[in-house]
Amino acid sequence: MAQPTHDEHCYFDDGNIVLKARSHSRNAEIVYCVHRSLLVRASPAFFGNMFSMPPPPIVPMYGGHPVVDMPDDADTLGQLIRFLYDAEYFHDVLKANDFTLKILGPCQLAHQYQVDWITSAVGERLKESWPHTLVGWISRTEEEQEAVSRELLGDINGEIEPHWEDKGFQVRLLPEPVSSILLARLCNVPEILPFAFLDLLRSSLEPQHQFSCYDKQARMELLPADDWPRIYRARERINIWLSHHPDAPYESSRSHKKITACQGNTVCEAAIKDIWLKLWRYMATHYDITQFSVEEGETKGVCMQCQGKLGRGITALQVEFWESSARFFSLV
Repeated sequence: MAQPTHDEHCYFDDGNIVLKARSHSRNAEIVYCVHRSLLVRASPAFFGNMFSMPPPPIVPMYGGHPVVDMPDDADTLGQLIRFLYDAEYFHDVLKANDFTLKILGPCQLAHQYQVDWITSAVGERLKESWPHTLVGWISRTEEEQEAVSRELLGDINGEIEPHWEDKGFQVRLLPEPVSSILLARLCNVPEILPFAFLDLLRSSLEPQHQFSCYDKQARMELLPADDWPRIYRARERINIWLSHHPDAPYESSRSHKKITACQGNTVCEAAIKDIWLKLWRYMATHYDITQFSVEEGETKGVCMQCQGKLGRGITALQVEFWESSARFFSLV
């Protein structure tokens, strides 16, 4: 029988208890020699109660210490144990752009073993990482698109790797949505769920650039089975919601003629109807109206009064859409 492998980070010579688990990726048994007191401090409710129970008649030993067989994946367990010993490492992981993916497994174990300070810290990080207002959402997604566009220009010029020293390239993107959804439920941060689902809806539909370091492809394989219908229903509800706003925000011909600055309603009406049709086509594939914008040339020849009414109409729809996002995803 092969000897278990000592974990490189969490096998301490002065430890007094050994945790053993199997690594699926390495196909090996991994052992962690740790300190019972640290486990109890981290989770009095779980480890404190476990160690207070009478030991079984026969206790397996390793290196002179009692062994506890853990049912968890060893690599994930090792990450959790390392977090308990190394707060700086834990906070480095939290600061990573892909922190939701890196910390998902350990956080699931932290929740299982009632290590509450870890789930609390992850919850706070989630709140910081997701915008809570429409203005914040639009700002973050515009920054994201700008970063991707700059990267594409770099590729065209033969520069595949981004210039990380360039501050403009260090744009903080939204976290991966599926892992964010799972963490929000674990860490009791329901307020980010509508926006994580909205990001999931849009990112899962976007084509991915071959060399993109800003990978927006959602990890759909992590999405729980009962959330798939939520996505499909949201698409249907968004389409129904938009169908209740079929008309362009265009004033009637009679009121339009009273506007002395207007050059005539034909140009205005045609341009606004074209833009409204573009909005409908956009929503048929993107679903997120907050990302819709009117290009400067599309309102050429449209009077200021009609441009203002068009802008106010689109903004009103975007606000209503944002405020309805929880309902679209059956979260209220």
